[in-house]
Amino acid sequence: TTSATGTGDVVRANSPILTMPNLGTPSFLTLTNATGLPLSTGVTGVLSIPNGGTGSTTQSFVDLTTNQTVAGAKTFANDLTATTKLTVNSGSNSFSFPTTRGSNGSVLTSNGLGGSVWISANKTIEINAGSTVDITKYYTIYTGGSGFNLRLPILALTENGKEYIIKNLSNDASSLTISPSSSGTDSIEDPTTDYLGNIDVNYGSWVKLVFDGTKWYVFKGN
Repeated sequence: TTSATGTGDVVRANSPILTMPNLGTPSFLTLTNATGLPLSTGVTGVLSIPNGGTGSTTQSFVDLTTNQTVAGAKTFANDLTATTKLTVNSGSNSFSFPTTRGSNGSVLTSNGLGGSVWISANKTIEINAGSTVDITKYYTIYTGGSGFNLRLPILALTENGKEYIIKNLSNDASSLTISPSSSGTDSIEDPTTDYLGNIDVNYGSWVKLVFDGTKWYVFKGN
């Protein structure tokens, strides 16, 4: 005894064309040439990586066109390149690396403000200094004549901790006057009067100046 369901023509074994059939839950079905299957509602399970999926039940990719917060440890097999500064531990404890590579022998030092600055570690020396201390040097030897005003270089706030040692070996044994930079945004602390201005260095003496972002502190004077 047989029964029929639905309407229309009888279906035969070879190459039938069905119009809107409800197949129920077939025990076996191959959809190699099927079209129009919606991925959002018509597919279940995990799509493997070779087939264009992630191979994971959770999102394991980053949309590179939007801001993303990615959890978990990540390992990069090759170099990691940032076109702007690279910041670690964003927030109140963040730390940013400079966008420059620094000079040969420089050491990367925190400025205490969440940033960093390259400071020369090879203690290079400048002899017969000109009108301004060379920003790349550590030791400056003045050998000019009297009545000379030696200016400190213009430094950014991020160069907190920069220091110079200047020695006066003038050719006529005269005193040397050291002044703040021409920017007008920094000053020199006088160790005796706390007056923020110039500082004189006698012949044969030396002075060490350390920058805190706005002021030069005098650690040794005559």
